[in-house]
Amino acid sequence: MKKIIIAAVVLTAAGYFIAGMLMPLKVSACRIALKEFNQRLVVMGRITPAAEVVLGSTISGRISSVKVDEGDRVEKGQVLLTIEDSELKSNLAIAEAAVSQAKAKLEQISGTEVRVAEETLIERRNQLENAKENFERSRKLFEKQSLSKSEFTASELALKQAQSQFEIASAREKSISKGGNDFNLMKASLNQAMANAQLYRDKLDGSRITAPFAGVILHKKVEQGGVVQPGTALFELAQTGEIFITTDIEEKNLSFVTENQKALVSAEAYPDRNFNAFVYFISEAVDPARGTVKVKLRIPDPPEYLKTDMTVSVDMDVATVKNVILVPASALDETADPFVLAIEDGRSVKKSVKTGVRDSSNVLVTAGLKEGDIVIMPEDSELPDAGKRVEPRELQECR
Repeated sequence: MKKIIIAAVVLTAAGYFIAGMLMPLKVSACRIALKEFNQRLVVMGRITPAAEVVLGSTISGRISSVKVDEGDRVEKGQVLLTIEDSELKSNLAIAEAAVSQAKAKLEQISGTEVRVAEETLIERRNQLENAKENFERSRKLFEKQSLSKSEFTASELALKQAQSQFEIASAREKSISKGGNDFNLMKASLNQAMANAQLYRDKLDGSRITAPFAGVILHKKVEQGGVVQPGTALFELAQTGEIFITTDIEEKNLSFVTENQKALVSAEAYPDRNFNAFVYFISEAVDPARGTVKVKLRIPDPPEYLKTDMTVSVDMDVATVKNVILVPASALDETADPFVLAIEDGRSVKKSVKTGVRDSSNVLVTAGLKEGDIVIMPEDSELPDAGKRVEPRELQECR
């Protein structure tokens, strides 16, 4: 009796085993349908301000105060740093005194001295005319032997002296008149004194470093008490207001990018927060070392959390392709020879495929599958071995 029971149990177990071997394995699967595919270009970029400058010193000196720190927001014209200026003020005072002195001399030479020179010239001209008349009378009397030789010689000498004094007076009047040598020399002295004074004013202005525009201090490179030289970098300042995205597009993808093209952007620090941007600049030059082209995007409504140099992902629609085969990325085995497992005649079949671009969840298949093929999905278990009897639990379009 026991042998009969054991035999029955063995036969039952064998039956279940054979039935299990014959029953197909339930798998998750979807049916391939032709779809429309939005081809996308995804690149990395950085947040850049409208302007970013390094502020430096134009003079030498010791820093007397530093009025801002890194991260501070500043207004246009706000004083950021001052340099000791007592010596500069003294030099400016001396230079301005030299200007006043040169102005006084020019005013004197073009005023009083010119009038004196003009009056002297008139007097010397009259004296010359009188000397000429006396000489002519003396010459006629001397020819008639009515005048001695010594008296004639005296009148001739008087004429020469009058002529010489007239020429000296004439040269002096021309020299101090406007356009004359002495006038031009005094004017040049005044211009030199004024230029020297302006130089010290500029140096005094350079002792106060101010913000050229409203912005935020990115880096502070000096401290109070330090010594600076012309060209010393003091601060890095980024302009606030409108900000942009700067990225590099591979040369081969340049044809996909156009001005005003829309992009969806997310920061690496906040991947779940997206915002819009639009292409506004495409460089005319290609970087020969990297094979890339610089592209800038404008952000019409920038989120508050964006910071200068923050890394962002830029996602652009570049092309729309219709009637293509898309496979869920999870169904694809991306080895050196990519393949999917499909269902044909109730069995799993390994199908090699050729793939193209992808989006966040699907891969474009360019060869190896056709519309209506059923692809196995490893949603809740590992993929079955090729050749195994399988049956889809339920069948929907691949999404």
